[in-house]
Amino acid sequence: RQDAETREHREQCERRQGRRRFRDPRAGARPPLLWTFPGSGNTWVRLLLDFATGLYTGSVYSDLSLLPLLPGEGACDARALAVKAHPTNIDFHDFVRMPGESVRLNVTRKPEYLKCARLRFDALVLLVRDPYASIWAEYKRSLAYRVSVANVDVLPSAACQAALRSQPLHSGGIPLSCFNATHFASRARRLARSWRHMWFHARKAVGLGLRLHQLSYEQLADHSRREQALMRLVEFVLSNDGIGGGSHPA
Repeated sequence: RQDAETREHREQCERRQGRRRFRDPRAGARPPLLWTFPGSGNTWVRLLLDFATGLYTGSVYSDLSLLPLLPGEGACDARALAVKAHPTNIDFHDFVRMPGESVRLNVTRKPEYLKCARLRFDALVLLVRDPYASIWAEYKRSLAYRVSVANVDVLPSAACQAALRSQPLHSGGIPLSCFNATHFASRARRLARSWRHMWFHARKAVGLGLRLHQLSYEQLADHSRREQALMRLVEFVLSNDGIGGGSHPA
């Protein structure tokens, strides 16, 4: 769901920075996985990359709510600048080493990502955010998804459900009167275990030979550090394209 203010901001970016497009898949580029824990700012970083390069980022998912802002949503091949994935869904065990330097996803193990069968990548962008902030952001998003999309009654009243349905899926809040501390604590513990396990899979991925660029959400949110952090990210993402330079792992 897109409000008027969001739509106006997007149109301003397009007027200033130009229209975005897909890459020519015949160029043979290998888009890195934008591999982030849920709630870490993946959608925001995709927007930054889209408008910094004029190229669409893609995703192993197909979130229709993101299409108005990110028309590359769902693209999982060489057309995309980078491809979104979460380590909670796709981890090191889903990576298959190919002859040469590239890796593919094991779509036999995860047939729900069959559309990504042709995707080849040799790098990961690991976006990290304070775990408390990312867990809270993901809890709000997942709760809103269950109420607004899956139509699961997880809130105590129709008023609470209506309040969540009236907000954007990826940036809404939870009214204090609707907050269930017991439900949050249970979900937060599971997410905390997943956040810790992400680092195990990141180390394994590097051992597989994948290049890694790590950056923090907090760097991008800091006005004094944002420009340099974004420049390093763009250079890394384009580094296998014949456009950018070498990698800048953190």
